[in-house]
Amino acid sequence: MAVQDIQTCILPIPTTLDDSAPATWPFPSAATKSLDAAVPPLPESRPLPLGAIVTDVAQSWISNLVQSLDQAKFTEAKEAFLEENGFWRDIMALTWDFKTFVGNSAIESMLKERYIATGGMNNIKMSKDLKTTYETVSVDESKSLSFIQAGFTFHNSIGKGGGIFRIVNTDAGWKGWTLFTTLEELHGYPERIGPNRKHGDAHGEYLPRRAAETSFENSDPRVIIIGAGHTGLEIAARLKVLGVEALVLERNERIGDNWRNRYSSLTLHGVVHYDHLPFMPFPKSWPTYSPAPKLANFLEYYAEAMELNVWTSSNVIGLTKLGDERWEVEMESPSRFSGIRKMHVRHVVAALGFGGSQPKIPVPKPGQLDFFKGKVLHTTQFKNASEFQGKHVVVVGSGTSGHDCCQELYHGGAKVTMLQRSGTYVLDKDRNAKLLLRFYQEDGPAPEIADRLAFSFPLPVTKLIGERTVRVMAENDKELLQNLRNVGFQLEMHYSMLWYLYHRGGGYYLEAGCSQLIIDRQISLHSGVEIERFVADGIVLNDKEQTEIKCDAVICYRATGYGDGRAGVIPLLKQKEVRSSLLPVWGVDDHWELMSVWREWCHEGFYYAYGNLAFSRFYSKFLAMRILKKEIDEGKA
Repeated sequence: MAVQDIQTCILPIPTTLDDSAPATWPFPSAATKSLDAAVPPLPESRPLPLGAIVTDVAQSWISNLVQSLDQAKFTEAKEAFLEENGFWRDIMALTWDFKTFVGNSAIESMLKERYIATGGMNNIKMSKDLKTTYETVSVDESKSLSFIQAGFTFHNSIGKGGGIFRIVNTDAGWKGWTLFTTLEELHGYPERIGPNRKHGDAHGEYLPRRAAETSFENSDPRVIIIGAGHTGLEIAARLKVLGVEALVLERNERIGDNWRNRYSSLTLHGVVHYDHLPFMPFPKSWPTYSPAPKLANFLEYYAEAMELNVWTSSNVIGLTKLGDERWEVEMESPSRFSGIRKMHVRHVVAALGFGGSQPKIPVPKPGQLDFFKGKVLHTTQFKNASEFQGKHVVVVGSGTSGHDCCQELYHGGAKVTMLQRSGTYVLDKDRNAKLLLRFYQEDGPAPEIADRLAFSFPLPVTKLIGERTVRVMAENDKELLQNLRNVGFQLEMHYSMLWYLYHRGGGYYLEAGCSQLIIDRQISLHSGVEIERFVADGIVLNDKEQTEIKCDAVICYRATGYGDGRAGVIPLLKQKEVRSSLLPVWGVDDHWELMSVWREWCHEGFYYAYGNLAFSRFYSKFLAMRILKKEIDEGKA
């Protein structure tokens, strides 16, 4: 294979970024919570006292807390929480940020700084759409944790908020275990939905209005969103219902092509109840697991139905930070104009996917690929198995895409070998559905309520409960997992799937048939190894035996990596000082929140947005309100 040929297989990602690279490329371990980061243990709890009414207990606890806070008795408020393992997670209601405070001393410090400044929590009411409940979770084989869970609403100087708290009965009385507060609406700026929806166009005005809105012929939008995947569209929809004008730029020919152009068998592994889009849930007849082409078409319709302004076949080629806190965006859109157009906007959102949509292939030593006569590609370039029928294909990687590609290749008539470099989290998605996504069920709450419940758990608590849940699911799957071990498959089952998602953006597989093919040895497996070098008719592994595998093609799964999210943005930024100042994207920061996403990314008016369908549905609301607040402050809303 000639050098010039391999260049078409390796998608552009900088392995070094000369003097513009962040000094800690790609991830600064000191700034990111490790998978083994210590967290306070789950608390001890006593049973509900005989005759106690949970709604009365919950109302009394939150009322007493707010009374202490309103009187600026912050030390008294501190004592309402567990000392070591009390948590307060706030999303923009008090901190105008995403922050989790661990321990009642940290909570007290936050309240002293922010509670009065944001107007406190006024007009407290118990939530009508979230029942107060008494719940018990298993901590280990001999111990359980019981708590009261309740929701509430409030107002402060910024807007309307909501919250969820969980309190436990201790020797010292009822104490706060977790409290979650979020900003739900800015004062005077409700979402234009339901009773607030617009009346409609006069006769014959709809098409001319939409043509004018989409063209931006004589004006620039307030927000430019780079990427019309589900995340970009969800942000645009959130801004739309808040009255903020946005333009989404998509490099593909059609909305949904980022799903449509993947391998033909791709199906989402999350259930439909988890994947709904804001304002437009999937139809009740939608399958439990969404085929990628079907989702692609729905996203295209979503953009049309929500009246989102999207330019397809359009590329951003340059971003410049201007002195007046605006951004100059240079773009090409051949179907709309010739040459380059420059727009000046207040906000730029990069919605480029995990790793900035810049997949990379682990390139061996220079020149080695010259000897390989086969084909090397990334899973983003793998479309279907037809061209590999009767051939031997090595798939590098054992996460979701790696398994999916192996399975499709096998059923397409190829001989398949999987290279597993490290342990993988595996579970049966159907057997463990209720444990995996307990709030997102057929008979569960609406997505907005489910999100509020799911995201109200601080990450340290999610980690602890997840570790216990993993043990339960592993017991459910013990036959599957033992059979995988028997054929040499390496398992890593220490943490919850969500924890791997927060740290790696992947590293797991929900069994959909490929594990059984590996167990049945229909798909060959080499574990704990990587490619040492390429030879003319195959690869040599880095094991002691220097095993040589003859093959016709090598497909690298995305875990071989998508780089840091900065990789897709840095080539667009024209100023060295802007490029070099960007912090890493993803991972868990010192406040137990996702790093650098869904709020300002080191510069005013510059944001990175990423997440699966559920994450983007939830967090897009807060990014849209953040942008709206800046527009209000500037008199533009």
